Amino acid sequence: MNKVELRLHHWAFLAALLLAVGVWSESAYAQVRNVKPIHTSSGTYRLVFCKNACTMADSNTAIAVGYLVLSSTSIKLIKLPKKEREYFSRLYKSVGRGLEPNACFVLKERHPGVSASAAQPVGFTSWTGTQQSIEVPFFRAPDSGYTLYLKLNDNTIQGVGQFWSGNEGTVQLLPDSVVGQRVGAANPERCVNAALHGVTE
Repeated sequence: MNKVELRLHHWAFLAALLLAVGVWSESAYAQVRNVKPIHTSSGTYRLVFCKNACTMADSNTAIAVGYLVLSSTSIKLIKLPKKEREYFSRLYKSVGRGLEPNACFVLKERHPGVSASAAQPVGFTSWTGTQQSIEVPFFRAPDSGYTLYLKLNDNTIQGVGQFWSGNEGTVQLLPDSVVGQRVGAANPERCVNAALHGVTE
């Protein structure tokens, strides 16, 4: 190998190394920054909350049931009348993290007092994550909150709902078990209707 070939080989090796480092760094940065969720995960999911491991078939004994809408685009709260829009916009500010709302939920509590999952039965929020896992905050106050941590697998989701509180006298609840099944395309109108008329189921 002459000097020219050796030099070309040297630069090719450096270029490949820099490319590999760049790809790794971009991937690591995306995971740290909670990148915007991929569009293929969007949809409307039927959710079941339990205190122990459960399946979709356990909806009759669940502590809460409902729907989670994951949208690939922002949800416009302008569709709500002024009174409701101001109310839900104020709630959203605590969970929005500077993002546009791109998710919403409608929940029905089955066994009051054992979970904070349906403390706010209707709400608009934002979901962030990767192709494999997402995070969805349901509500957040200065000293407490409730967030879903979910794994995505085809048309199903599974994970936990975690309540936290900074108050010393508050009972720290164990995480809820959460399972979900995709039932259709993302339909924010389900949440808008519940915001206007209340939760039926």
